Amino acid sequence: MLRSLVGSEMCIRDRYQRRVRGVRDSKMSIDELFAELKEEDARSRRAKNQRSRADPTSSINRTVVQHQQEPQPAQTTEVTPEGLAHFVRREMRSVVSGSLSERRNSLKQISAIFSEDAELARLAGERCWDELKTLVPALSDSNSTCREHAARALSLVIPSALNSGGIVDSAQLFTTVVGEIEGRFAGDKSPSEDIEEVRIQLMATVQTMLEAMPAQLPEESVGPLVGTATAACLDACPEVKKAGCTCSATAICAGADVQNQDWEKLLQAIAYHTDSPAGHQHFKVRETALRTVGKLMPLAPADSWDEMIKFIKKIHFDRHPKMRHSLLDVVLGWLLQGAAAQYVPSMLIQLMMGEADDVEDVSEYAEGVMARAALAVFPDATDPLEAVERFVVGELPKLLDEVFLDMTEWRAVTRKKGTQTLGVLARYAGENLGSNAKQTLNALYKICRDDDDTVAAVGFTTAEIVGEVVPASCWVPVAVDDLTNGSFQESFRISHLQVVSSLLATSSPEDLSPLLPQLLVALRSSVLTFEASALVHHQVLDCISSMLENLEAEVVTDAENFFETAMTLRAAAVENPALCQEIDATCLELAELLQLPSVAALYGACAAPCIGRLLDWVDLKEPCPWEVDSPALSKLEAMLLLADPTSLVPFLGTILKAVATVVELGSGKDQEVQLRVVMMLTALSSEGPICQALKPMYATALFDVVKPAAKWFSGRMVERKREAAIEFLRRTLTADCMSQIVEDEYAAEVVIQAVEHGIDDDWNPELRRCSTICLGELIASLGRGKTLTSALLLQVWPSISKRLDDKLDEVRISALVGLAYYFDFMLDDIPQDHIETTISVLMVHLDDPSPDIRQYVAQVLQRATEVSPRCIITECQAVRALHQTPELCDQLIAAAQAVLAR
Repeated sequence: MLRSLVGSEMCIRDRYQRRVRGVRDSKMSIDELFAELKEEDARSRRAKNQRSRADPTSSINRTVVQHQQEPQPAQTTEVTPEGLAHFVRREMRSVVSGSLSERRNSLKQISAIFSEDAELARLAGERCWDELKTLVPALSDSNSTCREHAARALSLVIPSALNSGGIVDSAQLFTTVVGEIEGRFAGDKSPSEDIEEVRIQLMATVQTMLEAMPAQLPEESVGPLVGTATAACLDACPEVKKAGCTCSATAICAGADVQNQDWEKLLQAIAYHTDSPAGHQHFKVRETALRTVGKLMPLAPADSWDEMIKFIKKIHFDRHPKMRHSLLDVVLGWLLQGAAAQYVPSMLIQLMMGEADDVEDVSEYAEGVMARAALAVFPDATDPLEAVERFVVGELPKLLDEVFLDMTEWRAVTRKKGTQTLGVLARYAGENLGSNAKQTLNALYKICRDDDDTVAAVGFTTAEIVGEVVPASCWVPVAVDDLTNGSFQESFRISHLQVVSSLLATSSPEDLSPLLPQLLVALRSSVLTFEASALVHHQVLDCISSMLENLEAEVVTDAENFFETAMTLRAAAVENPALCQEIDATCLELAELLQLPSVAALYGACAAPCIGRLLDWVDLKEPCPWEVDSPALSKLEAMLLLADPTSLVPFLGTILKAVATVVELGSGKDQEVQLRVVMMLTALSSEGPICQALKPMYATALFDVVKPAAKWFSGRMVERKREAAIEFLRRTLTADCMSQIVEDEYAAEVVIQAVEHGIDDDWNPELRRCSTICLGELIASLGRGKTLTSALLLQVWPSISKRLDDKLDEVRISALVGLAYYFDFMLDDIPQDHIETTISVLMVHLDDPSPDIRQYVAQVLQRATEVSPRCIITECQAVRALHQTPELCDQLIAAAQAVLAR
């Protein structure tokens, strides 16, 4: 071939060289040469193709080699009952002494004939067993097809052979067949039979023989049978696994005497091994294994129950609901058979777990199974529910122990299922669960602070169920002890309150009402309010809301208790505005239940008893008990802040005495406490009814509260107290509270002294502003009362005039307002030079850069025209040309001239 290719190449090269020489001789162009060569090449290709088709041997052989087809099995011949014996003898001779193809064809013929005609298979087993028994050695044939069809043929003829008595020694036959099959499954190679279809047929043969055995299984076959079933259960093929489970159940139920060690191997293969059918991915295989366990366990040794009960409990977490459904059937069968009486509580837990299933069909079926099991134990019960309740109550301590153990398991899914089971158990146990209230609450506390939110949510639902069925008299004392125990951490307190809130939401109002006082007292204890964080406060509020929603109109009898708890909580949460709003919303619900229009009305309705308790030390003339962290002080602040002002008027004198006692210079009270009481009184003075009620006792307010509180001392806290005192003074003077003591010169002196302590405070502009306003209001009050003196006016002028130069416009405006009063109530005996000096100072500020200041100055000078018009004209004319605009000066000159013209 290589020689021909080389020759061809040389020919092409010679032809090309001849062509080139021809082109040179004939003067052909290169295009003409290319066209000629192309045509010649096409002609040579057509000739080559024709020769190839004519003589295939001349080209490379390109035919595709066909795979040798497997010979088709011979067609099954028609066999009649009369020719059956001849057919069997003929085919069995081939099986015994024929070649591989003859054995294979004969076994296929036999299995095909017997599969198509069951009557022929029966007759063959009855009449021809002596010939057919040679099928047993064929189970170990070297060819897998022979083994498969031999096993199939055996499974078809053995039942009739055993039943007809054609087999003299059935035990020997069974032992032999099982031994052969065991060798295929559990020989030196594991498994020895590597063809899946053969293993399936071998196990079908074993199952057929087990079902057809007329007597008890021979003892010597039990070991091989268990070995075969064990190997089949661990097989990779799902069908073989199912057949292994079925054979195990059939053999054990047929009375096979299995030794303890064989039981252990068998259960290990069916359930516990990693390759067991109980753990297979197909639910049909798992279901077969489960039902096999259900049949085996009543006959299993007693020491195998403990592990099995724990194992089947895991099936409640199987992803397929049919598995959980089948488990209920298995457990019901055990209960009806009376198997493993010591594990009855565990079986009941299994049924309750089924009732707690998320799939409705499984849950409903579990209810029916529970009823059937209970009626079997208590047939005299009037109805299924009574039977179930008696069944559960009789085993309640053991049931609770197991449920509580599940609720503390490390797997979240187990904790969740255990908590759901507790809910089912609570519904059946009812009030009998009250005797175990402490353990139940402890379990709920722990589950409600679970790291998994889904588990905690189930815990809240279960707590609601417990609250619905367990009397409040059983769980309230336990909850109160837990809530008031100061040894718990915050996370524990939160879970306690969450559980109590859920219990309160569903408890019977009739049972809960008598226990409200002790429960509300516990909720307002210091460990849950003033010593707790905002998270705890939220949970306390949830408890109060749950009670209000549950009891509704029945809260009237304990309204004061409810209010005091809510008020205490608000006093503790005063620094949390968002939480205070929620508390106020809850108080509004309480007010609506009590048919009150608002929160203020609620606080006002409860003011008398509440303030009486908080300020009883004033009437008893005892030392003030308030400290920085005093709950009573916080409660009083909340009451005075939120109550209707008219309801506080009767207690104003007592409140004033309490504040005076605290701020007294020698009281020794902490400055923060003094600040809080002064601020409390200041907030109270913003209400009109309070200021009107304060007028008769204003002297006490000035002398015993304002004077000591406004006195200057170093320290930030003292400064804030002084600021609060001046604010109180400003509000009361503005409300004309001094009208009844205007003749008291000492009162005016106290006001001036208090103002002087703050009017020059460079660090606190608000204090300067309030002090300046107080001077103006003092002048106005004394002027209206006709007790204003020229000496006082001259005394306050330096302080007011100094504020005209303040860096803040708000303070300057306050000083100008005071000067307006100054001129309104100007006395005749004021020296003219003082008046002129005052007007001259104001003229300077009339040209202030701020238009607002200029307008206020103009208003003050407008009033000064009534006092000294000529001075106004003189001053305005002198500065008119110097100001930014002469308009204000012209207006003042016109006003002054109008006064002179009168």
